[in-house]
Amino acid sequence: MLALASPEIRVEAVTVVAGNAPVEKCARNALRTIAASGTLDPPPVAMGCERPLRRDLVTAPHVHGQDGLGDVATPFDKGLRDPLRVHAVDAILETVSARPGEITIVALGPLTNLATAILRDPSTMALTKEIVVMGGALACPGNVTEVAEYNFFADPEAAQVVLHSGVEVSLCPLDATSQALLERSELERRLRDSRRLSCGFVRAILPRYFAFAETRRGDAVCALHDPLAVGLAIDPTLARFDRFRCDVETDGKLTTGMLVADRRERPSGQENVRAAMGLDVRRFLDLFLDRVLGSPKP
Repeated sequence: MLALASPEIRVEAVTVVAGNAPVEKCARNALRTIAASGTLDPPPVAMGCERPLRRDLVTAPHVHGQDGLGDVATPFDKGLRDPLRVHAVDAILETVSARPGEITIVALGPLTNLATAILRDPSTMALTKEIVVMGGALACPGNVTEVAEYNFFADPEAAQVVLHSGVEVSLCPLDATSQALLERSELERRLRDSRRLSCGFVRAILPRYFAFAETRRGDAVCALHDPLAVGLAIDPTLARFDRFRCDVETDGKLTTGMLVADRRERPSGQENVRAAMGLDVRRFLDLFLDRVLGSPKP
């Protein structure tokens, strides 16, 4: 919704991967969200990989509900379009090929689709302008295990492929997203003031996420993980970026999915990612709330 409401960018397509829920449910959720946004120019939605490259799928119904969207999405299904018949990997390759050097890919789930595209056609994927990845934990705890963030944990092999693809990778790790905290009281105040038709959708899908956050953190605050990645694609000056050479652990018994950054002094040019570490929190929250819910009343 943030992306669709931002005039600086145009959403060419939404490609879906299995992650918090199976891929069919995730595609339905993308279509629901696009419809609820009220955009007059809805982007196409393409379904992609049903499971990680080499592992079984790990979903997160305890966080996002059985449907992946708070288990209240049924009222928003009326009149939904169907996803494309084109596979998401093909849609990615076709879009990048048609606009060489112009396409930024914002990756908000496990990186299976992107890794598959890179492995299938690396020369086409090399034409990507940038990949903004929400994933990993550099110098903070993970959110699935002690050291692993969900997207990298769900498909570490895919994450390793993307980080070493040679494409410019801007990483939005938990180090940054854990700073992007939205209080339920502020959200509810903005919802009351908003006249956007999308407010009913926002109200419906967030209670479960806030309830999980409250159980985990002890207060009614949630981290805007995925919106921050979109925000950094819109305005990179929202964050301070540091460059690292990074790998993703794929074999560890206790560390699968861990993002490992080489912090030793090395000659410049060996880094393969730039990672958001510091964040202008208030400026990002204002961007997010103003774009999704409209400017507050004076």
